[in-house]
Amino acid sequence: MEANFLLNIVEGQDEAVSYLQFYSKNPDKLPPLLILHGPDGVGKWLAADKFSQVILCENGTACGNCQSCRMFMAQQHPDYVLFPPDKPVLIGDVKDPDVYTVRWLQSTRMQYKPHLSGKRIILLPDASLIQNEAETALLKSLEEAPFHTRFIFLVNSLSRLKETIVSRAVTIPFNYLPRKTIEKIAADNNDSADLYYGGSFNPFEIPGEVEELCRAKILDAPLGRMHLLNLENWIRQYKTNHPEWTEDFNYHEFLEFTSLLLIYAYTSENYDENTEKIEEIYRFKRYLHYKLSGLENYLVSSLFNKLIMLTGH
Repeated sequence: MEANFLLNIVEGQDEAVSYLQFYSKNPDKLPPLLILHGPDGVGKWLAADKFSQVILCENGTACGNCQSCRMFMAQQHPDYVLFPPDKPVLIGDVKDPDVYTVRWLQSTRMQYKPHLSGKRIILLPDASLIQNEAETALLKSLEEAPFHTRFIFLVNSLSRLKETIVSRAVTIPFNYLPRKTIEKIAADNNDSADLYYGGSFNPFEIPGEVEELCRAKILDAPLGRMHLLNLENWIRQYKTNHPEWTEDFNYHEFLEFTSLLLIYAYTSENYDENTEKIEEIYRFKRYLHYKLSGLENYLVSSLFNKLIMLTGH
């Protein structure tokens, strides 16, 4: 299998794949940090995962047969450090740092040579979770990164990272996918494509029952003033009472999904009349990305107040 197999796996991202193919074929030119940036659900994680396997593979091809590939596919590769996707990245204690903190990384991984492969890959699936002190400490690690250790950051927007970090990286853009590409990928995988995700596949980890409930609440009824008022109350109450989502409940994910459905509802009919409402929802989503804990219900109330004011009787 050749390194250009990435083209057949990560569809619709030719520019990004061209970067990754180059480094796949020239691993000695791989910079200390690659930042894959763009919206969720368009292939960033898939590309980073497969690219990492190529770099770690004994044959440089993600052959699937060598010891490195077997350990990688079993999620046991000693030279692949995958940070949790939903936890803040902290600097860690000086003497006894917790696992997946920057000081843990520096003291137990970076200073040692890889165990199995020629390189060590450190992947942060959501680099926006890096806290201030940790980001400063990581900057030093990037400046003095040993040749055998390379970082990959995934992030929705480069603006979520310090300029000093971005300036030391090669940034690789991922874009929303054309509708035909989404439909082709869905067909190839015997799946369906939900149009309300826009130019991406489902970027959420939400139980199917919750998705169905949200669709029924938002898409199956006209968004008049009374319905918007009832919808606001339901969304606010769902933060504390969510019987359909008992494990790993994530209110931010819930709000992101409901706002996406609202955008789809308003763009499906009378788009020109709903532009102000759509702009308010996008503004709401931008505030959500700041992850201001405790202010979610305030943001929800503010959004629905504006939507109701913009809605006729």
